[in-house]
Amino acid sequence: MLRSPSGTLVLSATDLTNHLGCAHLTCERRRIALGQRGKPRAVIDAHAELVRERGQAHEDDRLAFLVEIAGGSYADLSHQRGRTVDEIESAAAATTAAMREGAPLIYQATFFDGRWQGRTDFLRRIPIASRLGSHAYEVLDTKLSRQVKPHVVHQLCLYNRLLAEVQGHQPDHAYVILGNNVEERVDLHRYRALHRHTARQLERFVDDDPAPLYPEPVEHCAICQLASECSERRRADDHLSLVAGAARGVRAKLVDAGIGTKAELATADPGTAVTDLSPERLDLLHHQALLQVSSTAIGAPTRRQLA
Repeated sequence: MLRSPSGTLVLSATDLTNHLGCAHLTCERRRIALGQRGKPRAVIDAHAELVRERGQAHEDDRLAFLVEIAGGSYADLSHQRGRTVDEIESAAAATTAAMREGAPLIYQATFFDGRWQGRTDFLRRIPIASRLGSHAYEVLDTKLSRQVKPHVVHQLCLYNRLLAEVQGHQPDHAYVILGNNVEERVDLHRYRALHRHTARQLERFVDDDPAPLYPEPVEHCAICQLASECSERRRADDHLSLVAGAARGVRAKLVDAGIGTKAELATADPGTAVTDLSPERLDLLHHQALLQVSSTAIGAPTRRQLA
């Protein structure tokens, strides 16, 4: 997410993926783009670096393969960077020029419509008339996974939509080369309406000056640069998510009953009633919180003594 000189927040496929995973992350990325907070401190993640290296190796391998199929002719735009709006505009202009010239294959193509930017691994020329002439292009991306994941479909829909604005032709399909080198065709016609709806939701969210959201733990935390920052906040707040087995829905019920922290749950009166939560479930969570609080106090593991 970037702020353009006009004040528009420029969005990307990554922003869309982030928002689907965690709205709190969108709030923080928005604050960073507006200069309201600093970027998260860098965290050394050996696993993430290994995944990045493997992904680059896979992409390089497929580049060599696709260039060979294209007869050795391709446009390499990987040197184009998109860290600022000016750089994104320059990269998008270079992509449009390569498309007009009819390069059989375009590597690291960039699109930008003033609000959304996209950077796909490859554009592959197809023999269909378009605004470019007797040819057009289709999107081809690479992923390490062995199946096409939902967020990848949103990425492809975005790239395809931006591609169509340049060439005046919107292909019905895009392609993903998976980690096993299988080329998977994705029928974008089935997902366009959902993608447009989701993209508009994100646009409204960032434009409406959203209220701060609490960093609830979610699956996306596993790959998020803000994970340690959010974890520290939850520990400082003694958040109920620290209690093993306290799912998000259960935590909401506890908060409604006036139990907002792990310590409060550990010291809850035996007769406390929580709406839509059975006494047995509450008792289990109460003792789990008590064990964790006790373990922290003595600096050693504890366990519940059953009668």
